[in-house]
Amino acid sequence: MRNIKSKIIDNSGITEFNAKEFENLLGIIKSTADSFENNYFVVINNIKYNGFPLSLLICDYAENIGLSLVDEIIWLCNPETNNTFKNIFKSILWFTKKPNYDFNKDILRVKHIWKDMEWGKREGNYHPLGKDPGNVWVKEYSEKAVITEHKFLTTEEIYAKLILSQMKNEKEYFEIFSNSKSSKKIILEKIKSKTAVNVNLQLKNF
Repeated sequence: MRNIKSKIIDNSGITEFNAKEFENLLGIIKSTADSFENNYFVVINNIKYNGFPLSLLICDYAENIGLSLVDEIIWLCNPETNNTFKNIFKSILWFTKKPNYDFNKDILRVKHIWKDMEWGKREGNYHPLGKDPGNVWVKEYSEKAVITEHKFLTTEEIYAKLILSQMKNEKEYFEIFSNSKSSKKIILEKIKSKTAVNVNLQLKNF
């Protein structure tokens, strides 16, 4: 039997929900989470359904079917031209059924922007592998301790980060259920750029 380490359910291609689409998402979550004990991610847009944030409704439903929320990761995105805030980020809801779960923060660390400016006696305060990635994910570029640019992560980069944070060996499998047009090849290339471990990945559309 395959050891499926984590599942990613990416529904962020849906930007407006009606009752049918909402029930379809809940059905996908239940069917893919049943009899699954490991890490489970649901990716959704920052939108409301019936007046409530979709993330809250998903968390409430997940709790009812035995999933526990570990954390919420904010995936910053290119804002669309409008006068609301609803499209500037996506939520990645991280669930599990086990009290003990794998999470490799070190492989996600990013460059310290303060390294060449103030380390000195404070060097011990900085992790040698880089800055804690936090739960707001966006690429930062800096010069002389000043952030000069933000670049938004692609869908493939987000998938790669989620898999890398859970991965321990080549015997594990990962499943992605997505309504995006992401490339499995690109996802695997992003993972290979960080580690030499081969990844067993199933990419399924719904």
